[in-house]
Amino acid sequence: TLRDFELRGDSNYTLAGDRFILGIPTFNNPVTITSSSGTIGGPIVVQSTTYFPSAGYLFTSGGSVIQYTGKTATEFTGCTLYSGPNTIANGEEIIPFTIS
Repeated sequence: TLRDFELRGDSNYTLAGDRFILGIPTFNNPVTITSSSGTIGGPIVVQSTTYFPSAGYLFTSGGSVIQYTGKTATEFTGCTLYSGPNTIANGEEIIPFTIS
């Protein structure tokens, strides 16, 4: 709907959570896969951190929201749990998240 474009103009996700794949490439959200598991705290090893902000929040497919303070090519560093489950599993998808 038009409301999706008004309220979610910088995202490829609609208000209902569906992914709109015809967006401009700069609107595409990066995604990565975890290569580690355990309790959230400290670094999280992933396939790649390309296109993720240098610090911010992450949302995992396991339902966790994680704050991180830095990144390397394959790790998010300074990770602390913001909300959700306190564990992360190998193979979970991670996308950037904005706290509003």
